Order: sequence, then C-alpha cells, then structure tokens
Amino acid sequence: MRVVTWNVWWRFGPWEKRRHAILAVLRELRPDVVGLQEVWATGDENLARWLAEELGLHWTWAASDAPQRWQRRNGETDVDFGNAVLSRWPIADREVLRLPSAARYEDGRLVLHTRLDVPGGPPVPFFTTRLTSDIDASAVRCAQVRELVGFVARHRGDGPYPAVITGDFAWYEHRDSDAKAADFPRPEVVPLVDAALVDVAAARPDHPDTADVRHLLAYFLTRQGRYDAALEQFRIVDGYVDALPWRYWTDPAAVYCGWRDRAVRGARRR
Repeated sequence: MRVVTWNVWWRFGPWEKRRHAILAVLRELRPDVVGLQEVWATGDENLARWLAEELGLHWTWAASDAPQRWQRRNGETDVDFGNAVLSRWPIADREVLRLPSAARYEDGRLVLHTRLDVPGGPPVPFFTTRLTSDIDASAVRCAQVRELVGFVARHRGDGPYPAVITGDFAWYEHRDSDAKAADFPRPEVVPLVDAALVDVAAARPDHPDTADVRHLLAYFLTRQGRYDAALEQFRIVDGYVDALPWRYWTDPAAVYCGWRDRAVRGARRR
C-alpha cells in the first residue's frame, strides 16, 4: 500500500496555484490512499473532492465545527477547513473524533477514521488528523494524542492489517514549555532522533528544510547528553541561527549560543 500524507495549508499563500501543484505530485506518486489535512471547502467546492475527481479516487472529508479562528486569520469567513481521505478503494465506513482543546486554542481539531474496502481482505483501518499547532500548546497536544491513541485502539478492529495513522502532528517540543529534562532521553524519543539523523544524512544538502532539521537535532542531541553528535550538527550549520528552534525565542542568537556552549562543555567533560 502506497500512502501519502499532506498538509495542504488551507487557503494560505497562493492556494489556487498550489492545488494544481498538489494534483501534479499526486498524479506522479500514484498513491493508494492519501490523508489530507487543512483541506478547504466553500459553497459547492471542496479541494478533496476536486482532487478525487481528477485522480479517479474515492473520497470523504470531515469539517471542523469551530473554523472561526482560521477564518479570522485569512479574512475568509465562508471557508471551512478539515481533514480528508482519498482512496483507490471504496470507503466502507467513517467516523470522526473531536479532539480536546482549550479556549485559547479552540479551532475544532479532529481525527477522521475510515475503513478502506481493499480487495481480498477485511477493511484497512485508516486515520488522519491535524493536532493543535500553537507552539506553546504542548499540554493540549499531549491530551489530543492520548485521545487519538484511544480512538485508534477502539477502531483498529481484529483484522490482520495494522492501523495506518497519518497527519500533521505539529510537535513543536523543541519549544519545550512543558517538557522535563528526563523526557528527552526517554526510550521512545531516542530512536526518533536516530531516524532523523539517518534522514538528514541522506537528504540533499540544498533541501530547504535541511538547516532546520540539523538545528533541531543539535538541540535534541544536547538535551539527550549526546554532546559529540550535537557538536557535529552545530559544526555543519556553522552559526546560522534563523532556524528552528531558535527563532521562536526573542533573542535567537543568544539561545543558539547558549545551547552550543552547553554541548561544548558536555563534550569536554567526557
């Protein structure tokens, strides 16, 4: 099964041109199933439906019940947003879970669950979601993940296929207002950092996201006490500070230098 997950960025930026670019990429990839986040719909027009019709796929979508926060950001009060699924196979069933939030961040985040009627077997449980993206909303995201995990457990069924979970998880834990020092070297976090190291080593040096990933790795590796590996990432980025996570602080250069110095001191102690 070829799976694509894509946050299509609602109606921000040059959305009219972007939807044709999205279509072109999906035509090239020829996925079996696509999880879409930040899908827009207005009147009789829905981005997911348009993509499905152009690609000859089945589709379903679920709209936020509280889109006002998004609409105010873009000045389009009649445009909905939500999650969608496109599928090569019929969609046998669907269910929506409203995720928890807080008044400050309320914008109707949800999980869309579908069962894909694949030939020759029981349906495949498929999920797509978009978690709260505010940088300082770590506690909200943690609550949303707990609800997501429970929802998946209740709906994965007893068939032979694992649940497929897609989405934009907006996990800005490098801005760790709620994280504790002991959270970073946890056994479920270290393999994720290791996987990111492998990915960035294989990425094109000129990829637009490479700098951000290396800076994040430098930060996480330092927090994990892996100082030599952190210093290697700091050496490669060579003092550039307009990147994640530093740019979320008032003085990015000072924060960057502070963590780099901590990595240097840690490596010297070894």
